[in-house]
Amino acid sequence: MDAIEERVSGKEIRLIIRDQGSSFICWVQNPWTGEFPSKNILFSPNFSTKQGEHSGLGLYICKQLTHRLHGELDCHFNPEEGVVFTLSIPRIIDIVGIEKQVATG
Repeated sequence: MDAIEERVSGKEIRLIIRDQGSSFICWVQNPWTGEFPSKNILFSPNFSTKQGEHSGLGLYICKQLTHRLHGELDCHFNPEEGVVFTLSIPRIIDIVGIEKQVATG
C-alpha cells in the first residue's frame, strides 16, 4: 500500500509473483525519487521516509515476519528504475512450529 501512496505521478508499480518450486518469490518495483536510505536503516524500527504521524514499523514488521517464516526480504535501488523489494518464502511451511515460535517469542 505504501508503494501506491508514494508512487511518482505517471509511473507504474510492478508486482510479480512466481512459483519457484520450493519457494514463492514476490517482486515489487516502485519508482523512487530522492535519496534512498541504506538497508540497515530501511528495515529498522521507527524509521519512516514519510512526514507526519507514521510509526516506521511497516518494513521492520515485514522483515521480522518473513524471518519467522524462514524466508527472506531484501531490496535494491537503481536511480533509473527505482526500488525493488524481493520477498521469498518457502513453499512448505511448518505451521505448528511457527505457531510455537510466535507464542514463545
